[in-house]
Amino acid sequence: MTSERVGIIFDLDGTLIHSAPDVTRILNQVLETQNLEGFSEQDAAHFMGDGIGAIIEKAMRARGVDVTASLLNPLREMFLQIYMENPVVDTAPFPMVVNVLSELKQQGYAIGICTNKAERPARLIVERVGLKPLIQALVGGDSGYGYKPKADPLLACARLLGVQMKHVTYVGDLAVDLAAGRAAGAHVVLVRYGYSMTSVDDLGADAVIGCLSELPQRLRIAA
Repeated sequence: MTSERVGIIFDLDGTLIHSAPDVTRILNQVLETQNLEGFSEQDAAHFMGDGIGAIIEKAMRARGVDVTASLLNPLREMFLQIYMENPVVDTAPFPMVVNVLSELKQQGYAIGICTNKAERPARLIVERVGLKPLIQALVGGDSGYGYKPKADPLLACARLLGVQMKHVTYVGDLAVDLAAGRAAGAHVVLVRYGYSMTSVDDLGADAVIGCLSELPQRLRIAA
């Protein structure tokens, strides 16, 4: 490994954790208040990746509702409140996540999370599923740096880790992750098991993996 600090930054939902069951549960509770039919977990997972407001907006538009800010904002707050009360019912890390992160931390890698999920529930979930001791920095969609695909939140996470982007690998599951990684100048690895509606093999990432156990062989070691 290079003598300079090397960083690995992860997306959260669909990359480190399988959170679609709980997101679906809460989304459907919110939709019920608007007398709208809920969604299956598979369908709701495809709304994920751009933050809470976007999940609700995509779901409501799929039900034929014209979403305005005056309608969306209170529903977003409702979603966030319900999520904070009970964020982990069926959410769990994907296979090998804890093992791989533990190994990477022992090897001296700086490990962070850059997610479009709101920061408060993201931190709570990371703690509840046992990942907090393995993570040194977390930037959420509402942390003040904007949302992916902008580079800013990823750059902010790298600064918190004390690493230069030329020594960062960003790991995600969606096209928005690839776009953010490219904009920030990171080496980008995409996972096949996440929430993308299309094959990530065709998006042009630096590497694509089917299990996180493959990640150590796909890292950017030096510029």
